[in-house]
Amino acid sequence: LGLLFRQGWFDPDRHYGNQLIDPDKKIIYPIDFGQAMTLSKKPFWSSDDRLELARFLRALASSDAKSLSRAGMALGQGGNPPASLAPLLAKALSEKELSSRIIAVINAFADADAPIDGRFSFGAIKGLMTLYGEGYVSQERFKALLAEEIASLTLRKAIPTLLQKIRYETF
Repeated sequence: LGLLFRQGWFDPDRHYGNQLIDPDKKIIYPIDFGQAMTLSKKPFWSSDDRLELARFLRALASSDAKSLSRAGMALGQGGNPPASLAPLLAKALSEKELSSRIIAVINAFADADAPIDGRFSFGAIKGLMTLYGEGYVSQERFKALLAEEIASLTLRKAIPTLLQKIRYETF
């Protein structure tokens, strides 16, 4: 999570099958970086891919369809959300199970002809779902760690965060 939100580098395919472990030397050798990706990383006064992803995840966690719509558009083609997106997101956010809700949200953007870029949908979001389900830590602890990383990034990016808040509250 630190690599994703602090460095802008993430490998959504990190799991036990992509690691060689030498128990005698106590060394882990990561292999297969075919899905590794980078996100833009800009100075604290500028928005970047990491901040847009954080906004998307926050909106998803709070089931805020309006913010989710804006954040998802920023992860894709940009611009204003198509009118067809709102009812699709409403239906997607009604999914009970977290993984089903996330998949339904990603599909809602695709079905509205506003797909989320693969770096985010197949990369970061899929990777976070994989980590969430792998059980390296409890699911509650994972949510807490993710929330801490997002809060830390949002604080480091205070200027674009405040500008976005002002822009959306005045319109």
